[in-house]
Amino acid sequence: MKLLTSARLKTGFVIFYDAIIAVVSLWLAVLLRYDFTLPEGTLQLFKNYGFVYAVICSIFYIRLNLHKNIWHYTTARDLMRFCYATVFAITLCGFIL
Repeated sequence: MKLLTSARLKTGFVIFYDAIIAVVSLWLAVLLRYDFTLPEGTLQLFKNYGFVYAVICSIFYIRLNLHKNIWHYTTARDLMRFCYATVFAITLCGFIL
């Protein structure tokens, strides 16, 4: 029995990719919020909590089965699940961090 099949590797890559995209989008949102001039300590906070945000986003994406859909055939229902996952992850990070 193979532990790492091609499908599991692809799923792992998609989850990793989604986590990276979530962190990059959060970083761009912070940069836009402060007009690309970050206040003192913001970079250090992002370094400390960026990984936590990626893990929380990944958990919600897995829980809502967002990694199983093919984006070419995405429906409005899938888009709403993606929005729910993002809102839940940001809300949970707000309470934790």
